[in-house]
Amino acid sequence: MKATTFAQDRTKYQKPETQNENHIHITQTFSKVTENTSANWSYSIKDCISQKKPKAAILIYTRNRRSGSIVIGVVPLVLKACASLSLLGFGKVLHSEIVKSGVECDVMVGTALVDMYGKCQDIVSSRNVFDHMPERNAVTWNAMICGYMRNGDTKLASILFENMARKTSVTWNEMIDGYAKNGDIMMARQVFESVPDGLKNVGTWTIMVNGYVSNGDMKAAREVFEKTPVRNFYVWSVMIAGYFKEVMSSKRERFLMR
Repeated sequence: MKATTFAQDRTKYQKPETQNENHIHITQTFSKVTENTSANWSYSIKDCISQKKPKAAILIYTRNRRSGSIVIGVVPLVLKACASLSLLGFGKVLHSEIVKSGVECDVMVGTALVDMYGKCQDIVSSRNVFDHMPERNAVTWNAMICGYMRNGDTKLASILFENMARKTSVTWNEMIDGYAKNGDIMMARQVFESVPDGLKNVGTWTIMVNGYVSNGDMKAAREVFEKTPVRNFYVWSVMIAGYFKEVMSSKRERFLMR
């Protein structure tokens, strides 16, 4: 006679309703475990990003993605990791997963894609995502403007800037920084002078000072520095680094002329 366990024997004589209740209980328990697991690896990814460990964040995602569905809150973080490492290929794979999962309409996910493609120098894909987003916020617009500036297209960045309805301090700062990094310090100063008083913060002044320092104009940098209403550690560091670079350059020139 075939032996049966106590659990099997008990299940055999249970009423259908009791069996159904057990099934529901097991399903609910499994769902809670899945949710907890997702929460755990989501937290791990966030922790890696905050500690500037993008490779570890991507590794955690790839290991856990195989066993579960995509977690919307994690996607922007993984895309950020891709951007910091310029992993365009992996970013595109993740984009495909996003489309298959039907979460591409989420504004945070879409913005992260715009940012990732821009930082990976695929500005065409960045603009394509931007144009097809059903909803855009200020962060989305800023990411697209930054992408154009990063890739040297100041003209399209300017057009987008003019079409942006509600500009934030970040928008103005991105434009100033973008023009300065692309060597157009005159346009950078023009935008700087146009920033509304309520949006011109210490970051705006620091970016303008840094723009002049980066372009080798310490006189203009000092002029802006002296007008800066509030000076923090960063603006002082920029000026000190600029003067140090100028002194070293002068010493190098004198050495070469001997």
